[in-house]
Amino acid sequence: MLEVLSEDIASIVGSVFEATFGLAVERVDPAATKTEPMSSSLIGIAGSWDGAVIIECTPALAVSLAAIMFGVTERELAVDQLEDTLGELVNMIGGNFKALLAPPCTLSLPTVVEGKDYRVRVPGATIVRDLHFAIEGGFMRVLIAERGTGEGADATRSKPARRATNA
Repeated sequence: MLEVLSEDIASIVGSVFEATFGLAVERVDPAATKTEPMSSSLIGIAGSWDGAVIIECTPALAVSLAAIMFGVTERELAVDQLEDTLGELVNMIGGNFKALLAPPCTLSLPTVVEGKDYRVRVPGATIVRDLHFAIEGGFMRVLIAERGTGEGADATRSKPARRATNA
């Protein structure tokens, strides 16, 4: 069972955004982000704790973050830079989250999911933390999916049609 508090995860997100992008984050009510389209990335964690960290952000925020990370204008961005930014963001947040878990734990490679009408699914896992943030340029959501919680429901980000699975 996950013993990491939502406040610890929020602190990690704040630190990553301040150090990497020079941006402040603010936790917001989930209703503020429900209707926004999202770009997603996730990273699996295996070992003494088994699950995944899932990041979702508005496409406008993803573009803004990539421009900051690569030091280019939004018009100069290449698709691979956008994908690299989303992968690196979940890697940084996931790596800091992993440091709060009992060893041993290892991180998978990050997975980036973009498009319309998709859902991200971590089979056998349940969402145990769901945090929403406002950041200059858009919104972001951080979900922690834990396997083996015994609750029986799969962790999903609900959207119809396509699936990306990180087993």
